[in-house]
Amino acid sequence: MSATTSVTTIAGSFTQTGYTNGAGNLARFNGAFGVCVSQGMIFVADQNNQRIRQITFNPAPQQVAGANLGLATYAGLTITGFVGRTYRIESSLDMSTWNAETTLLLTQSPYLWFDLNSLGQKKFYRALLLP
Repeated sequence: MSATTSVTTIAGSFTQTGYTNGAGNLARFNGAFGVCVSQGMIFVADQNNQRIRQITFNPAPQQVAGANLGLATYAGLTITGFVGRTYRIESSLDMSTWNAETTLLLTQSPYLWFDLNSLGQKKFYRALLLP
């Protein structure tokens, strides 16, 4: 939980249970009961699976894809994402070298972002959800 009370789920799902190791929301717990942080490691008591599970937390930006990102006839993006989370907008002229345009806190969803510096340039855009 951040100072702005944004809650980030780093493992598991609120709607699906089970026993699966995996990254982020692919992991499954069945009765996660307690959390312990020790020497930079996160441990979860998975009560109904009768296990102590270790979570490796390696935060990295996640590229926003598909239905959550839309391009229109204007230079910019429409982001459908998590209100209260931070996104980095990047642009590229060739889709191999990406430059940060801005970092923004999503205040509504969908969110329209316009590139005010795109005059006369053809650019590609992407959005990254920051940890």
